[in-house]
Amino acid sequence: MGRSESKDAFNTSKQMAQQNQQNAQISLGNENKAITDFGKSIDDYGNFINTEFAPGGQFDTAENNLATSATAGGKNSLQDYFSNVGSRTGTGTTPQMIAAVEEGSRQGQRDTANFLNQALLSRIGALGHGQETVMQARGQIPGMYGTQYATSLGGAGTAMGHATQAAQTPGFWDTFLPVIVGGAAQVGAGFTPGAKKG
Repeated sequence: MGRSESKDAFNTSKQMAQQNQQNAQISLGNENKAITDFGKSIDDYGNFINTEFAPGGQFDTAENNLATSATAGGKNSLQDYFSNVGSRTGTGTTPQMIAAVEEGSRQGQRDTANFLNQALLSRIGALGHGQETVMQARGQIPGMYGTQYATSLGGAGTAMGHATQAAQTPGFWDTFLPVIVGGAAQVGAGFTPGAKKG
């Protein structure tokens, strides 16, 4: 390859490297936007987890309402039952009925406390798992930036390296032109009277 071909190869490689760099910049911009959107999605998920499972959040409210409703319903049903029995039998309220209602109430409280404890454990587990998911997703973002920049810079460096190497490679005329010119000078010197032969 001659000097002009080497120069053409260098210029072509340079243009390709510049185009590749422009394409990489466009891709980089798009990837940065995607990473920003991913970060926003992580924030939205984190906000949902906190709204849903933080102490006093929607999960707690729903579970407390359910427990209160079930307890009140059970207690009222038992009292209604014994009141009906008393009305039907004409015996009124007996000490056994009062004891049964009180025990039913205590059992209802125990069941409610157990239900709420299980709900608390579920809430804590869901909150912890949600926050762990947010932290893991956030931890991926620095690697995304590192990967995209490394790829972009590596590709540009490789393209320019090939172009530089092509420009440094001596062409045909770089190697043989000095020999040909020197030989021609020798031949010319032979035809010129008084010229020195070297």
